[in-house]
Amino acid sequence: MDAPVTFPWVSCETVRCNLCGADEPDVLLDATGSPQRSQRDLQYAASGDTPLQDRLVRCRRCGLVYVSPRPQRQAIEHAYAEVDNSLYLEQGSERSRTFARAIRWLEKAGARKGRLLDVGCAGGFFVKAAGDAGWAAEGLEISRHLCQFGRDTLGVSITQGTLERAPFLEQSFDVITFWDVLEHVADPSGTLDRAKRLLKPGGHLLVNYPDYGSLWAKWLGRRWWFLIDVHIYYFTPATLAKLLEKHGFQMCLQRRHFQTLRLGYLLQRAQASFPRLGRWMETCCRRMGLQNVPVTYYAGQKTAIARNAAAHV
Repeated sequence: MDAPVTFPWVSCETVRCNLCGADEPDVLLDATGSPQRSQRDLQYAASGDTPLQDRLVRCRRCGLVYVSPRPQRQAIEHAYAEVDNSLYLEQGSERSRTFARAIRWLEKAGARKGRLLDVGCAGGFFVKAAGDAGWAAEGLEISRHLCQFGRDTLGVSITQGTLERAPFLEQSFDVITFWDVLEHVADPSGTLDRAKRLLKPGGHLLVNYPDYGSLWAKWLGRRWWFLIDVHIYYFTPATLAKLLEKHGFQMCLQRRHFQTLRLGYLLQRAQASFPRLGRWMETCCRRMGLQNVPVTYYAGQKTAIARNAAAHV
């Protein structure tokens, strides 16, 4: 008889503010789940929608909102590397439509066309859109499943791993993008510091993120659809600007992010926040044959573009 499969318990850690380093948090939301969980219980994925179970706090000094205590970094990264992200990939054509608009907007914002790195590129849809627009684009993704999809299906170049350990040369990129990524990483400050070293002087950084200061977040409270287990940091335009400035970036602009996805997928995801209403609406949508209708919407996300303020050498 085969030995039973065991899943080690994951240790949690209390963390200081990643922006100012203070250890003076005010509790915004108490934990609803057990502090003990196994590696199998960590559902970190590109399409994660499990409502936030851990404690959410805000730094008294600078206002950064984050999860503490939380699973240790190694456990989070292992979960991302091994998870199946098939649900995320089902919306490929709609994500490509969103990213085709985004690359045009990035160019209009003044980004110099050249070499581009998309960090946390998932299946590589933005990498493909940038390449089609004439950029020398490549991706970086921790999920083995998503890397394989991007290489085999889209034919794009993707390195598997994290930014801190990726084998890129300093000052080798004109643009680095983070599409819905920075809120997932264990150390945003360290990630941005590495990104600055990889960017050429005057190069541009794009960060797309759920805005904790948006009206959607304020109106919906704990039901806000971006309050989920896969997000361990929650930025506002003010705290993100402070974090970027701390690491030598000059904010150029911030704007609302509109995304295109299928109606059926959106209603399926809505059930995590509104179970009964979401199920009823999904049933109506399916009966009317509207599941695959593309919908462009704003749900409380913002896109920021900043410039590497380092002097040209």
